[in-house]
Order: sequence, then C-alpha cells, then structure tokens
Amino acid sequence: MKATECIPVENWDLWYDLFKRSKGWFVSRPFAGKDDILVHYAFDDIDSANELDANYRRLTTPIVETRRGFWKKFKRKLRIKK
Repeated sequence: MKATECIPVENWDLWYDLFKRSKGWFVSRPFAGKDDILVHYAFDDIDSANELDANYRRLTTPIVETRRGFWKKFKRKLRIKK
C-alpha cells in the first residue's frame, strides 16, 4: 500500500517518530515546502498504515472542552429525581 500525504511542519517530528516505529518505508525523499512536508511512503500491510494514521490523528486532534449550560444541568437533575 502506497500513500502520499502533506504533514504540517510543526507536526513533522511527531509524525516521523510514529513512522519510524511502524513497518513502513519512504518511496521517495520527503519534500519540504513552506508550510508542509510532502511524504510518499509505503507499507506491506494495511494494518500498519491504519495504525500510523490512527495514532497520528489521535495525537494531533485538538481537545475541545464543553461546559453544560444551566438548562442542561437543570434537566439532568429532574431526570435523576424521577
């Protein structure tokens, strides 16, 4: 399985660390642009590629905290009392 991806420069070290631990190899040398690094890589099996992608997305996805509003808290208290 071959893939081509643009990795943001600020996430390159993280992605490269994850890639080294996987069982993949570079098809061509990574090309550094202004904001992104273009990589062309390959894997023998699809499971390793999926694991790399899942780990990278898990580590780079921003965490969004939400707060409950007054009405949601009030409705929850009403449900508990029933």
